[in-house]
Amino acid sequence: PFNHVDINGLKLQSPAHAYCAIAEDLMGERMSHKHAQLVLDRRFKEGKGADGRVTVLVLDEMDLLVTRTQTLLYNLFEWPTHTASRLVILGIANTLDLPERLLPKILSRLGANRVTFNPYSADQLKTI
Repeated sequence: PFNHVDINGLKLQSPAHAYCAIAEDLMGERMSHKHAQLVLDRRFKEGKGADGRVTVLVLDEMDLLVTRTQTLLYNLFEWPTHTASRLVILGIANTLDLPERLLPKILSRLGANRVTFNPYSADQLKTI
């Protein structure tokens, strides 16, 4: 098995609170976003505190995590580049232009796969 963490940008007080939500989900412990970032950095960069399982992080409403400096997104997408990380990130956004809004340093860390889903029809919405 693997660890599964769901983060929804709509449910966060601020983008930085994503660190808190991830850490709490993985370790069952509440902490400040600064402390959570340090703990997660050690886990995904050095393997410290990891349980050996792959972590699948699903970022829903990812477009809401974009800030001027984009530090959070840079850190999140930098973690999987480390050999000890054992982290897979699935990003979901409601805007088609999200990749174009990201800084090149983040864009270079994203996979080239983009899956576009068409909007629901009126009949489909009625059924739902």
